[in-house]
Amino acid sequence: MIRVERDPAWWTDIASHPAVIGTLNGVAPATVGALAARADIMPLASEHGGFMFVRQDAFGFVCELHTLFTPEGWGREVAAAAKQAFNAVFLLNYQAVITREVRAT
Repeated sequence: MIRVERDPAWWTDIASHPAVIGTLNGVAPATVGALAARADIMPLASEHGGFMFVRQDAFGFVCELHTLFTPEGWGREVAAAAKQAFNAVFLLNYQAVITREVRAT
């Protein structure tokens, strides 16, 4: 179910979804898509979205999690994909995953 997805067009399509674009705080969907090609980011995807794990330290022990799913993937798909994604990043020797919560306005 989970896969490495480095195609910027795929991520741009997810970020362009009407239910998702408003969560980008004005960042262009193509900018989000371009992140998938960066060497310091592990972009793991399922059918309707995925996760970007951004390396935070020189040793590769800490990464920051970003989640991006269209409504079709909300719920069970996200839960199943998250289990697989976390297994994958911990097998890559990450020791900690951090994330930030956006405060609603």
